[in-house]
Amino acid sequence: MAIEIFSTDGRNCLLVFQSVYKRDEVYNKLKPFIVRTLDMDLSTVMQRWIQGELDNFGYLMFLNTIAGRSYNDLHQYPVFPWVLKDYTSNTLDLNNPDSFRDLSKPVGAQSESRMQKFVQQYGELEDETIPKYHYGAHYSSAGSVLHYLLRLEPFTQQFINLQGRFDHPDRLFHSMPMTWASVSELNMMDVKELIPVSYTHLRAHE
Repeated sequence: MAIEIFSTDGRNCLLVFQSVYKRDEVYNKLKPFIVRTLDMDLSTVMQRWIQGELDNFGYLMFLNTIAGRSYNDLHQYPVFPWVLKDYTSNTLDLNNPDSFRDLSKPVGAQSESRMQKFVQQYGELEDETIPKYHYGAHYSSAGSVLHYLLRLEPFTQQFINLQGRFDHPDRLFHSMPMTWASVSELNMMDVKELIPVSYTHLRAHE
């Protein structure tokens, strides 16, 4: 239960409340001062993107924002998809379809063999107290966000606060090729997507 306020100078803040009543009370008091809301017509923004008036990053950030995701909340942080899957070639061929991840499928279903393992896992769940599921992890969480931002303060300290300490070196983020292999094929408990910084601040991943 929160309100996120975006100012005209580019700043924003997230106000979190203990109840819907309190949130609505504050919102109604702020309403006379609101210039506009983010209740834009999705089809209009989509058309701007299709026509090249809005780039991919801007369109994805718009989708994240209207979905309630925010840089101010690690639990609802903006999600960006893995687009490439070739992280080993000396030269990346952008004209080769095999260089790209299949965006019609979730990251957990990028290989047929792995997808079948998740389907099998779903079929074998017999606990009536737990709803059946394919994936035992989420594509975005505070832990996965901090995994990528580990080398940037204040996220380094937030990682330590969340985990209690630095994890084993082999489990810390250190390689895009290894991370892609983990989320797309090797690790059944790893289906995390990327975050905006993966496309804007490459030094964060060094």
